Amino acid sequence: MKNLKHHFWEIGKISFPLTLAAAAGTLLVFIDSLFATRVSIETYEAVFLTLPIMGAGTGIGIGLAAAIADLIAKEKDLVNIKRLLTASFLLSFLSMLVFLYLAIFQIDWIERVAGLQHLEEDSPIINEFRKYWKVILWTFPVQILFSLTIQFLTILEKQKAGIYTILAILLLNIVLDYVFTQVLSWGAEGLAYSTMGVFSAGILFCLFPLKNEAYFQLPYPKVFNRAFLKAFGQLTLNTLMIFMSVVIFSIAGILLNKMALSISTAALVTYAVFRQIMEFIILTTRGLLGGFIIYMGNAIRDKATASYFPIYWAATAWIAIINITGMIFLFFFPNLLISFFENIDEALIPDIKHIFLVGILILFVFILPRMAQIGFISLNKSALLVINSVTFVIIQLVAAYYWTKTHGVFGLAYAELLACLSSLLIFVPLYFYLLNQAKKDI
Repeated sequence: MKNLKHHFWEIGKISFPLTLAAAAGTLLVFIDSLFATRVSIETYEAVFLTLPIMGAGTGIGIGLAAAIADLIAKEKDLVNIKRLLTASFLLSFLSMLVFLYLAIFQIDWIERVAGLQHLEEDSPIINEFRKYWKVILWTFPVQILFSLTIQFLTILEKQKAGIYTILAILLLNIVLDYVFTQVLSWGAEGLAYSTMGVFSAGILFCLFPLKNEAYFQLPYPKVFNRAFLKAFGQLTLNTLMIFMSVVIFSIAGILLNKMALSISTAALVTYAVFRQIMEFIILTTRGLLGGFIIYMGNAIRDKATASYFPIYWAATAWIAIINITGMIFLFFFPNLLISFFENIDEALIPDIKHIFLVGILILFVFILPRMAQIGFISLNKSALLVINSVTFVIIQLVAAYYWTKTHGVFGLAYAELLACLSSLLIFVPLYFYLLNQAKKDI
């Protein structure tokens, strides 16, 4: 295909800091989980139960970062860009207020969502959950701001600053986790304080290379006039569509955790190890999604129709590299992956290896749908992204409900594989059709 190699490297260059940022978020959670197993297996289970809830919250940051990247990529006027930036900070502030209200004043509801009602009242997991939650909820505001600032670095092509920031906070996270849990023995709270400190430091690191950029220089256009409200409405709609696609998966994650917990705590541990390894592989591709949105947005703005399909295949090639690398580790080095987790009952290792094999099939099937899903945003078809997510989750949950009765914890993985196949067969052809129509309409 014409210029496929060029698009491949350009997308990689744009996406690399975003990939590191997405990988960093996943890796931070992964590192916290590893240190949690060194505190106790109950602490690990408690931390894992909070992840889908925090994922629903941080979905705002993901959606906002993707939406602002898409809109700015298609915008040339500096005044309009500044309106979008102002709108992004207002929307993030309103989102913080809503999340903190739920996290602080609706704690009983949060605990029911996490599935704590399935445990005995004196279970140490409940105590560890409460200790962790009362601190980790305050990381939500800084996570949103970090998602925005690291996206701004990418939009302004400050890749080196983004890379240095990510590497710095990863190192800081390891240091703080070790100090807070191993030296000071703060346990679950120490893990949460570490996460909060890391994201706060990341924001400060990002501000230095951004402070002199034209995007952030005064004067700023007036707010709450018609032009601002239009920008705010457009950004809110795009963010909402992306957020809904993310939060749907978080809700599914909460329900799947409950299914695993209803089988046994051992099943929850098996599923948790599988899920975290898979998320680390899959979620590292989020940076590529952001780079794809920016790159495709530029092509649509410039009406470079000949590049539409090559851009998709170039971005998908990056996804293939990541997923195939993950498949290799799951198949050839399962013991290495399991060894990262402390205090895992050796009797669970055969089950974990079995579920890893299903994970290999999931990664293979999900290569093509990944970019097609996010590509709906660039084509101004965000509603299809939500429909795709809803379809995926419904199939996954229904299949999991029945298959866990016959296949136990493995039914959760089989259900995810079936959902991936549905996305491949339904939504990839639809995306190709719409992409072809976009070329003809110009």
